[in-house]
Amino acid sequence: MTIEIMETGTDYLTISINIPNYYSSTISGELTSGYAISFAGSSSSVTGTLYKKDAQLKLTGNAKRFHYKVDSLVIERVVSFETLKAVNE
Repeated sequence: MTIEIMETGTDYLTISINIPNYYSSTISGELTSGYAISFAGSSSSVTGTLYKKDAQLKLTGNAKRFHYKVDSLVIERVVSFETLKAVNE
């Protein structure tokens, strides 16, 4: 599993999640409040929390891929994740 977080503007992130042969999604959005992440597109979403403590970032959350069929939401894949990254301060 690969998770890439790119800061593309002030309080604006792009998150790419890739699990070969199972799940792949790239979605962008604005931090909703402090460290809460909730991005939704037309076929995928990412929700989570980004924590910073000392020299580490921790991202936990869920990613979903879905589609609409008539008036129903059909969830195709759900991925839960937790990742740590050392950062330079």
